[in-house]
Amino acid sequence: MIKEKNGSTKRSGSRRLPRLLGSARGEGSFGCIFTALLIAVAGYVAYNFVIPYYHFNAFESRMAEMVPYYRNQPADFVQQAVIDIGKEFDLTLKPEQVRVQVLGRQNRLIIDVQYTRTVELPFYTHTLTFKPHLTGTAY
Repeated sequence: MIKEKNGSTKRSGSRRLPRLLGSARGEGSFGCIFTALLIAVAGYVAYNFVIPYYHFNAFESRMAEMVPYYRNQPADFVQQAVIDIGKEFDLTLKPEQVRVQVLGRQNRLIIDVQYTRTVELPFYTHTLTFKPHLTGTAY
């Protein structure tokens, strides 16, 4: 035991632990609730922006798979194939959004696509523009 100046005694090992989680009645601090709300809003916004970028990468990968096999096909056929692939990813592509060049002598195929996706949040709307470009040759 330790004797204090005011005459009281105190055990040497007893310390008061700080309350980190609020009161014993289950009340949370405002900072904790605010942080949880901020993380939830950030996750919601990130989720809405990640999906269009994921579809862009998947669409571009799918087009890259077809490039070696379509190098000898006419440009109109390849253009329609790209539009059909876009439907797999909920893209409504118009023929003027898809530019295809078939260079038969060089054994090359060049595909340029441009499309937009709109991300709508409760108080904000943003338009994303994607421009996949593929140049490929046969195996």
